[in-house]
Amino acid sequence: MSIFINLLACVFTGGIGTAIGWFIQRRIHRNNTKARPTSSESKGFEALNLEKHDVESLMSTLKDTYEGIAFDVETHSESVQEASTRLREQGAGTSDAIMKIMKSMLQANSKLQSQLEVAEDKLFDQARQIQSHVIEANTDALTLVSNRRAFDNEMILAQEQYATDGKPVSVMMVDVDHFKKFNDNYGHHAGDEVLKSVARTLRRKVKRNGHICRYGGEEFAVIFHGQTTEVCLEWAEQARAELARTQIHYEDEVLTITASGGLAEINEHDGVAGMVRRADDALYAAKEDGRNCGFWNDGNHNYRIPTLDADTSTDMRTGHVQPAWSAELNDASAFCDEIGRRLSEWKRGGSGLALSVLKVDNWVDVFTTHGEPTADLVLQATSQFLKASVRDMDNVAMLGEGQFAMLFPSARLENTSKIGERLRSAISRCEVPGEHGKVNFTVSVGISEARGDDAEGDFLARAQEAMSLAGSLGGNLCYAHDGEKSFRVTMQNTPVRRKNLV
Repeated sequence: MSIFINLLACVFTGGIGTAIGWFIQRRIHRNNTKARPTSSESKGFEALNLEKHDVESLMSTLKDTYEGIAFDVETHSESVQEASTRLREQGAGTSDAIMKIMKSMLQANSKLQSQLEVAEDKLFDQARQIQSHVIEANTDALTLVSNRRAFDNEMILAQEQYATDGKPVSVMMVDVDHFKKFNDNYGHHAGDEVLKSVARTLRRKVKRNGHICRYGGEEFAVIFHGQTTEVCLEWAEQARAELARTQIHYEDEVLTITASGGLAEINEHDGVAGMVRRADDALYAAKEDGRNCGFWNDGNHNYRIPTLDADTSTDMRTGHVQPAWSAELNDASAFCDEIGRRLSEWKRGGSGLALSVLKVDNWVDVFTTHGEPTADLVLQATSQFLKASVRDMDNVAMLGEGQFAMLFPSARLENTSKIGERLRSAISRCEVPGEHGKVNFTVSVGISEARGDDAEGDFLARAQEAMSLAGSLGGNLCYAHDGEKSFRVTMQNTPVRRKNLV
């Protein structure tokens, strides 16, 4: 009996360590499953200058929580020690007495666990407060994009990544043309509306491919981590063109804007400081060339970014003009607007919202190898497959050369995945005539479904991520993103049984 009593005492005394270990594990798990601050937010926290009373208040609350945990553990330790002593004193006592002591020890353990859960919630809330301060300190209050402090932190990160692994970064400086006239003619509130509109347009165009900052005044900066200027040229011109089409309804007036841009890429000679300076040089070249245009700098000279025709869309790498048949499809801007509208409707009580994006595999190679007429037939054939697969309420768009998208209101991930996989399979069997015989082509498909916490463009970015994964694995694949992971879709697993989890 004494061995049994000693064992019980050890087990329940160890309950302190077990409970504390449980608490720590829960904290680690919760931190890992919640959104972590980005590297720029972490750096922003290091440079954060919170108000003194905010810091003192947070530290005081953390101190109180810590002392509360320490007191709870100490009290629990005393309770367990007392019960352990009573167990030993009972010795060969009645089983009823021993069970009564065991019950009191179990109650002490249960009480401590509840107290630790409360403490965990308090600590998590305090961590959220600190993170909220970090976000606020790095966000421009007017436009709700990142501010100059965040830009500087991103530049530090970019310099480190370039120095360690040669990862490229490009910066686009965007300046609203003749901004002063809005303040002078309509008042500063009108100027504020112009700045907010520019930020919304840039955010819609960039999605997750770039980081938008308000650099100062009417000047914005877009940071493209991992991107070269060659890749960014098309986006830069499309963003400029969309800004020029923007109409801002202010009181009884319709305000129109234009903007000039300068693009540059980091190099080994002058780092991020030189990159920003060269982007500014390119911006000034755009201003001097009449505004409402963009220039890019290669490290030595400024070159004008080719302007898109008002009625066509040109691929900046191939110079290919989008054909007339594509007018039947929405463009990227209209598609993003439709996503925003449908997402708002769905959040008010819709039954589902999903989308599919797909790209022709090795599109540039198709164009350069088989020529423009064959490439046009490939795109036209793909669009016909897409239009034949949708309902009247669905939305089909051309996002860019060789890239398409479909929006499915009232649809879920499973049904959309089946459509995507059937499309992929059908297109892979398609042939179009070429100069030297028939040409086969394939597509990579990405699927996603709207989530409750989605902002505009978030679930489009998930579909694009899944599509990019399909392309990186060789193409002619369909992948779906469930909000956490991308997984391959086949007719056998759509999308219940997941293969090739990434």
